[in-house]
Amino acid sequence: QEGRLFKPLAFTKTYAMAASALLAITVVPVLMGYFIRGKIMPEEKNPINRFLIKIYRPVIHLVLRFHRSFHPVHFHFPGRAYWIGVYAPA
Repeated sequence: QEGRLFKPLAFTKTYAMAASALLAITVVPVLMGYFIRGKIMPEEKNPINRFLIKIYRPVIHLVLRFHRSFHPVHFHFPGRAYWIGVYAPA
């Protein structure tokens, strides 16, 4: 009985994701051509982008330098999420 309830939802989700991917590949580049006009500021001169890069660069260097230390961390989170989903009280 569960299959009759969830199968249409799964198909709907799959069709919605396929349609959004198709739109992202076809329509979005055309609309960018219409809406983005004039001179585009380079990444190095954009203050928001510079700030984000200033934050991101030390973090990525730290993770790449100590990559063996971060493996348990990034394997822990999916396992913890699974544990919460399976064993947490409803």
